[in-house]
Amino acid sequence: MRRHPIPVVAACIIKQHPLRILLHRKDEAKDEKGIQRNPELVGLWEFPGGMMEGRETPKQTLEREVREELGIVVQVNKLIDTKSVCFRDKKPYLILFYICQTSYESEPEGCEYFRSKDIPAIKDSIIPGDLDIIDKIIRNLGRIDAQIARGVARGLKRGGLLLQRESQKIVPVDKGPLKASAFTRNIGGSGFKTDIIVGYTTAYAVYVHEDLEAAHGEAFNRKYAEQIADTANKQFHNRGSNQQAKFLEQPARELKPVILKIIHQEAMR
Repeated sequence: MRRHPIPVVAACIIKQHPLRILLHRKDEAKDEKGIQRNPELVGLWEFPGGMMEGRETPKQTLEREVREELGIVVQVNKLIDTKSVCFRDKKPYLILFYICQTSYESEPEGCEYFRSKDIPAIKDSIIPGDLDIIDKIIRNLGRIDAQIARGVARGLKRGGLLLQRESQKIVPVDKGPLKASAFTRNIGGSGFKTDIIVGYTTAYAVYVHEDLEAAHGEAFNRKYAEQIADTANKQFHNRGSNQQAKFLEQPARELKPVILKIIHQEAMR
């Protein structure tokens, strides 16, 4: 009787935002000698992986097994759990579960990404032992994923307010309510789907000349501010009702790295 457990490694390959877990449908059940073992597991969903060979480290085994089974390259991160199990062959197995990630976007043949809401429908088709690990990943990484999503939303709002303030500094019309009409608001969505817009509610914003070096530049804007504010007067330059005021574009370009940094900082809080 075998006393020492057979070391097996499993790759818990995840995608985040939203959290998805890659499972592989087991298509065979052979041991290290190619002998059919535990046929009751064939057809069930499992984490990809396999038995360690020779002097391989767990990381080397995972990289090899995933490359051979799925044809993709993974980055092996941290060990999240270990589990001792016995199947019908009565052999003891020690399974080491590692969080892994991949840049490969498509689902490899025989695999599928599952979100947390999908798991209840397939739980009876998951290899015993793996379901507990899936629950653990969802509890831990799912919570982290939600925290990051909320941070991204905060960062987008902060970035939008910064853009609003900076654009107000260069609004080329001194008179009228243009400067005070600036706004930053979420027009829909939450978390990673938050849709923040920055703009000006004053209808004449699209008629203001943005080129301060042109003949009809800064002096024109100052002199005719009241007429520009009269939206019934259409004699001035019109860029179209669907175009944004140009004085938002320059700070948007210049502040892009700063805004991205703000979003990252909020996401990591």
